[in-house]
Amino acid sequence: MLNIETSVSPSVADRVSFAEMLSTGEKEFVELLTEGHSYEQIAKSININMNTVRDYVRSACKKLNVNSRIQAVVKCLRASLVSVRQTDLVMLASI
Repeated sequence: MLNIETSVSPSVADRVSFAEMLSTGEKEFVELLTEGHSYEQIAKSININMNTVRDYVRSACKKLNVNSRIQAVVKCLRASLVSVRQTDLVMLASI
């Protein structure tokens, strides 16, 4: 079983590196995932194909060296690349 606590905890140097390596689109998609949106919801809201959303998230995961969108969200939250509102915490807990 993967230990999310140790596998996604970024160092200060990593925080700068993540910010520079993720494209604007990748950051936007991770932010939307952080807000609790599904791939389908994201695709419909910005009128793109769901596979495009998957591609962006997959690319972000690869750059962040994680294996899932949940790990990407956690890593970006810890690195302060994305933020979460209190109301979003309820949605995240249900994932």
